[in-house]
Amino acid sequence: MILENGLHPVNWALSSRGLALNNAPMLSYLEHFLTARARMWSEDDPAGYSPFVLAENRLSFHLLAPKLQECAQRSLLKNPERYSDWRGLLSLRTNVAQLFQRTFMQGAEVDPSSICVSAGCGAVLDALFFCLAAQGDSVLLPAPYYPAFDNDMKAKAQLVPTPVPMPSITSLHVPALEAARQKAESQGRPASVLLLTNPGNPQGTVYTEQELLDTLAWAFVHGIHVISDEVYALSVYHPLPGGGGFRSAALLLAAAAAKAQVSLAEARELLHVVWGFSKDFCASGFRVGCVYTQNTHLIKALGTISEFSSASNLVQQSFAELLEDVSFVDKFLADNQFNLRSAYATVEGALSAADIPFTPACAGMFLHIDLSRYLKEESFAAERELFEEMFNDPASRVLLTPGFDCHFTSPGNYRLCFAAVSPQALKAGLEKLTAFLSTKNAPKS
Repeated sequence: MILENGLHPVNWALSSRGLALNNAPMLSYLEHFLTARARMWSEDDPAGYSPFVLAENRLSFHLLAPKLQECAQRSLLKNPERYSDWRGLLSLRTNVAQLFQRTFMQGAEVDPSSICVSAGCGAVLDALFFCLAAQGDSVLLPAPYYPAFDNDMKAKAQLVPTPVPMPSITSLHVPALEAARQKAESQGRPASVLLLTNPGNPQGTVYTEQELLDTLAWAFVHGIHVISDEVYALSVYHPLPGGGGFRSAALLLAAAAAKAQVSLAEARELLHVVWGFSKDFCASGFRVGCVYTQNTHLIKALGTISEFSSASNLVQQSFAELLEDVSFVDKFLADNQFNLRSAYATVEGALSAADIPFTPACAGMFLHIDLSRYLKEESFAAERELFEEMFNDPASRVLLTPGFDCHFTSPGNYRLCFAAVSPQALKAGLEKLTAFLSTKNAPKS
């Protein structure tokens, strides 16, 4: 259509892609969270909300802030105003490589050229999905999993998230993955990527080394890219079974290649480890994440696409400076793990005292709780109804992540995040939650 003056009319409509984003909120509870954030519980306002849905760590940033401020001031003298390598500053990539080598990748040789930095792990994942799979391909995700992953792979890359229920919510099971792969293949949407989260979200648990080895070998046999999201690697606050700390999937690369009977060179093309400062360094707002991959073609592609999501030079250089002080970093990580352990103990004690079932956690800043016996019926509609009641009841105003969003297979499961509020607010919110549940009908046996 052309107007009489020869001009086209203004088209206020978005593109089909824009409209799709407009009509698909990232999280079903986002509006609830924004409401809660506007009136948080405090000692001055005990009727405020207790939002336990944010996987953010605010317990230890006060220990980091003075040091980070010093680092930022020094970084201002190192020309942060100039353009730099889109893959990230070499100083940061070098120091991150060294951090990996002395912590959860101990024993590996991590080359800084195998690391690409971006503005947070969400941006890293978006770029990986875009580069590793074709539009319409499937991404296999052991379920339950972090609710926003669906948006991360659909929004721009237009991939198909494929939840794969496991025999238990804390395990990996190759037969379940194989069945999902075959089904996706038969439906014309091949599984190009397997996304693992370890330590797990929402479970707060760690896969066994044997589970990881078997899963990696299976993926290598089928030429499936494995993204191992290890963003909570340095937030393990309880000893793991068998002793020792968390170990990256990168340390199993050679063993998995041998088990799969593929060359080490082939296996290196298929494993990509994601990590960032948001969780382990309580710095989610600074937006610095990275991927470690030995796939040189992928690194080259990321060097191109990362122009659109690069972290600022000032922030990168500040964290590079921070990592230079190894003794400070080690003490901070230990102190942060202590604070996480203390917060978890508060939750564990409150839930145990109220006889509320939960899955024991050892990492991250959340855990799974089972409120299925408080549902009016066994349905996800009833789960949502309980979610709304907990949020809207003036005596409760507690916000939990619904299990439906995390792709639990049965209703009544919720995620409880415990590190985004103060210890006082955590205790008060748990008291409100347990008091609210005690007013419900007698739990079903």
